Amino acid sequence: MIQNLNENHPLFLHLKEGILHCTSARHYWMIEKAGAVMVNNGQFPTWGRSCCQEVGGVSVFDFETATREEIFENDSPEKWCSILRWHSPVNVVIKFDRNKLPGPWMRYPEMLKGTRGNVIPNVEVCHLAPIPILAAVSFVLICPADFDRFYVEEKLTRKRLAEIRKEFAAVCEASENASQRAHESLMNDLMNSVNEEPFRALSCEAQEIESVAKTTSKIH
Repeated sequence: MIQNLNENHPLFLHLKEGILHCTSARHYWMIEKAGAVMVNNGQFPTWGRSCCQEVGGVSVFDFETATREEIFENDSPEKWCSILRWHSPVNVVIKFDRNKLPGPWMRYPEMLKGTRGNVIPNVEVCHLAPIPILAAVSFVLICPADFDRFYVEEKLTRKRLAEIRKEFAAVCEASENASQRAHESLMNDLMNSVNEEPFRALSCEAQEIESVAKTTSKIH
């Protein structure tokens, strides 16, 4: 498992400003075609039904208005970093100019009222209207297997996204293979440990019998 981001990580420095929406490469082109990030009424798979879905909004990150403690303390990084790992082989983070978004907004904890959906406290915000793609100022393309691998693009073309997707797919595959090998090695070590215990017990018992036999032989 890759480490969560901290406040000094180069990737977070690109995420700490603006309004951010995370999506997959395939869904990004759907957004382009529609001209906006539309409210997800269940037509797009997510990490579970969210508060923003239940209130009829678009889920976005806003790290500017959250405090450092709200972003990085307790289990908060694990929650929002998991969204940056959600899409493989590339997460497309669309960064919007907040001044160009029409609103209205619903923030934590207001979004909890009358809802039971998933929410990431303090950093997740609901934009209660479609978000026009023309309000995008840049795109951060993130490898879910390695947060040190990312690109920031002012414009995103199909060719460029395909190139990055191919590069990150190789990284994800290598990471998955390494994780599989590590798991297999761990399981082998555990099995060997289990199998060696009876042998050790028998060996100790045999040594004890031999010692007793030698002692008895000397007495006689």
